[in-house]
Amino acid sequence: MNLNQYSQYKLEDVFTNFNERGFGFTKEKHIFVHIRDVVKGNELQKGDRIEFNIGKDMNERDKAMNVRKINK
Repeated sequence: MNLNQYSQYKLEDVFTNFNERGFGFTKEKHIFVHIRDVVKGNELQKGDRIEFNIGKDMNERDKAMNVRKINK
């Protein structure tokens, strides 16, 4: 994927939870999060504050990319 397809700024939100298929959504902005877009070493749990870029899925919908857990 071309790096120009990602937003240049980071967004923050609260993670809800992964379902059995490996995806979930953010709480406030309702952005799609897939387990494969989480940066290695960042184990996410319900209620974690996350930082991410916005990318597009194959249907041109917004999705979280380069997801990292942040401590706040």
